[in-house]
Amino acid sequence: MKLLIEQMQKNWNENTLVNLERALLPTSRMGGHIVQGHIDTVTKIIDIKNKNKSSVWKFELKKSIEKYIVKKGSICLDGISLTIADKTEDYFSIALIPHTLDITSWDKKEVGDVINVEVDILGKYLESLTGAK
Repeated sequence: MKLLIEQMQKNWNENTLVNLERALLPTSRMGGHIVQGHIDTVTKIIDIKNKNKSSVWKFELKKSIEKYIVKKGSICLDGISLTIADKTEDYFSIALIPHTLDITSWDKKEVGDVINVEVDILGKYLESLTGAK
């Protein structure tokens, strides 16, 4: 945990843009996945391919989170609930639509930047309940 905090401090400065979203009310309709605001690890952007106003972003796939990364599954990157577009042995990717790029800090990101990762809590609960390691 200390290493993760030190890594975050290296990459955040005063006036660094962060993505914040209001908490879901128990009476609200849920349109995404459960995001708790925790950081499980960090990863690096390894490629960005722009196509029209959308883009596909590739991230290094760390062994520590590999089992939680599922094609078309959920992930939270820098506080944004997203869908995993693809997964290989070396990377996973997401697709960003113009709306997401317009309302988040993602339009300021570039290859080599470090991104906070929160894996889907449902995968972690299943792992805990089944005793899987």
